[in-house]
Amino acid sequence: MAQLHRRLHEKPGDGLPSLMARLSARIRRAEGLDAASRKRLLLELDSLPDGDRVCHGDFHPWNIHGSGQGFMIVDWLDACCGNPLADVCRTYVLLHHAMPDRAMGYVEAYASVTGAEVGGILAWLPPIAAARLTEGVANENDQLLRLAGLLP
Repeated sequence: MAQLHRRLHEKPGDGLPSLMARLSARIRRAEGLDAASRKRLLLELDSLPDGDRVCHGDFHPWNIHGSGQGFMIVDWLDACCGNPLADVCRTYVLLHHAMPDRAMGYVEAYASVTGAEVGGILAWLPPIAAARLTEGVANENDQLLRLAGLLP
């Protein structure tokens, strides 16, 4: 899965919507954030490096179809142009809820096949988790607020 994600991130994201703009807009409209938290999250987002690669935006095992003969990535509605590490962090957030025992292993596997730093991937965690609050997955909200550093 990490190798497939890496190959996806090798492609230029020309013409796709901006990941940074999408995250910013979602943080601005996320419910449950006070003004100070929203401002802090937007500042954190602004401090992270933008990118120009294809990001799937919803990359997880259920959006990968195929077998040893080949794989196909489906559900491209959230595709955008940005930093691959943000895309990997989004996968971490999705796995953290559905398969918590595998989430960090995925980040480490991606780091291993790309040379990326685990810390560089996890630096995206607060804004990525906060942006997910807009998706209306109510049973995840407390977990997302914790990942965003807003709850203990």
